Amino acid sequence: MRKYGKMTLDEIEATINKLGGPEACRKLRSGELTVSAPTTPPLLKVLDTVDLPAISRFVATDACTKANGIAWLGGNFRRVMLPLVEENIAAATLTIHELVRGSRDLRIAAELNVDDNGPVSLAHFLYLLSKQAKGESGPLRADGSNTAYVLGPDGNIWAVDAFLDSVGWYVDADSLSRRHGWDAGGRFLSR
Repeated sequence: MRKYGKMTLDEIEATINKLGGPEACRKLRSGELTVSAPTTPPLLKVLDTVDLPAISRFVATDACTKANGIAWLGGNFRRVMLPLVEENIAAATLTIHELVRGSRDLRIAAELNVDDNGPVSLAHFLYLLSKQAKGESGPLRADGSNTAYVLGPDGNIWAVDAFLDSVGWYVDADSLSRRHGWDAGGRFLSR
């Protein structure tokens, strides 16, 4: 079999056919046609938006109760988020995303543009948890993870995540630099 450079005639013919035949090759040479590498699909898929009210004052210790559907708080959440008090939280429209493929927080937060758009307030995240725990339909997963990037009282952004079971919401907070990631299908909230 004859080779031209590192390609055989069969490989050259297959390449021409893949481009669209001789006419496509002519267009490619003249600049009428360009070829680009396939793009990576987005990490997140937009599912919905939800409008949330303004909240004048939010105290995490008052909101994290069984009456609001919170069944368990993780150690990081207790240490970092429970002391949080938020004042004058403006009404907001949050976007609900679904993770298309597994990833870690730093990459997800970058795709959500948390640095420019800002974190989600803990008050709004817990407001959604409370509504859904009381039987109202909502955008959060009842059968998987729900995460919002929240500014903690320590000045760092934390991944606050919640899972629902028959007892209520299990809520924790993780550093964005943690080593494990999230599985596809999880929900993420953004501003």
